[in-house]
Amino acid sequence: MISGKMNLIQYFRFFRALDWIHFLGLTILGYVYASRTIIFSRDLCSGIIIASLYLAHGYSMNECFDNRVDNNVERFRKYSVPFKTAILLSGLVFIANLIFAFAYSLPIMLLVIFGALIGFFYSAYPFRLKEIPFLGLICNALCFTPLFIIGYLSFRPLDLNAILMGIFIFILFLPIDLIHQLNDAEEDKAKNLRTTAVACGIKKTIGLIIISLLLLNLWLWIISRYIVISASFLFLTLSFSLVVIIYLVKKFYRYGNNISKCNIKLKLRYLFMIYGVGLLIGFYIQ
Repeated sequence: MISGKMNLIQYFRFFRALDWIHFLGLTILGYVYASRTIIFSRDLCSGIIIASLYLAHGYSMNECFDNRVDNNVERFRKYSVPFKTAILLSGLVFIANLIFAFAYSLPIMLLVIFGALIGFFYSAYPFRLKEIPFLGLICNALCFTPLFIIGYLSFRPLDLNAILMGIFIFILFLPIDLIHQLNDAEEDKAKNLRTTAVACGIKKTIGLIIISLLLLNLWLWIISRYIVISASFLFLTLSFSLVVIIYLVKKFYRYGNNISKCNIKLKLRYLFMIYGVGLLIGFYIQ
């Protein structure tokens, strides 16, 4: 057992806040899409608090089981916390979030439970769905989709707009996760973690990313028949998709199967953030 007291910085690191804080933009995006305003309000703050606790629980739980599987005590030593205590801390965050979400909105509380269950099946044994190609990919995307809907439900009840755009966010996270897997393919292969990218190989994974981006644009075109989707939104998504595709194809022809060594995850993260800001502005003026 690892002894010692955790200070505020260690808590911050244990819950991996720096790894997920940018995903709170999804909650803000959902709120802006529902309200057509970017003014911070009590409802938006409540949504951000719930989303923060949701991400803190999900990331810390995944960290716990990843370290348990890898038997990697060294990574826990920086937190000064044993495995059982780590699980307890993660669970307490989940319970606190349930209480807060229940006091605020029953639908949001149910959404938190749904996401937590998917996250548990994704990370924990005997399920460990993250090690099953394609199924792990789907589960990962499902875990992030509630963030957008939490923001939406912070302003208005669930409706067709929320469902259709929630599916859009789900499809968007398919290429995002595939890019992460592509970047970490060599490391995952060395740890015998059979992700979709490891199972399919570099070339086929890039093909899957291209297909998922095309599917994203197709879905937008389909739902534009049922809800209001501006032409600028369609153009922005198409332009973004083409830039990602061209970038990946160029990197593949330059580096081949060594593409994972050029840190494409970090470089494309900024592009996704710019796209997110573009969506935020588009939702506000739509």
